[in-house]
Amino acid sequence: SHFKLFPAEAVGGVPLIKSMGGPLPAAKFCPTGGLSPLNAAAYLSLKNVFCIGGSWMVPSQLVASEQWEAITELTAQAVALT
Repeated sequence: SHFKLFPAEAVGGVPLIKSMGGPLPAAKFCPTGGLSPLNAAAYLSLKNVFCIGGSWMVPSQLVASEQWEAITELTAQAVALT
């Protein structure tokens, strides 16, 4: 009943997930792939989205340079979208 949808933006994004609510009312989605702070709120507003994922919260260059404070801040910003 719960599914990861990847790559969400490439396969139809918000319109796709919204349209799946009719024929699959019990299905809940965790979209990832192509999400960003610019479109995350649109996904989170859908009744059939239970969470989202996005690599923008943990950029590889910040991990490589051990910038944990910056990663914490990006993640806090993402959590604030809910």
